[in-house]
Amino acid sequence: MTLLSAPGRLIDIYRYGFGNSRLARRLLWIIIIKVVILFAVFRLFLMPNQLNANYDTGEEKAQAVRSSLIDRSK
Repeated sequence: MTLLSAPGRLIDIYRYGFGNSRLARRLLWIIIIKVVILFAVFRLFLMPNQLNANYDTGEEKAQAVRSSLIDRSK
């Protein structure tokens, strides 16, 4: 048995596990769509873009990130 990379294993799982079953294929697509929708909702509502809300220019944003990183390292 050879060791496959993660994408190779996923392709094998799909090919041998879901390849022949129409129901399994449909359920897999439903799961993928639900995960994408959940990620989009979480991204919109739970991860606000604080840099755009608090700073106007790119230089102000860069300075805020620099100071935040320096403060965390102390």
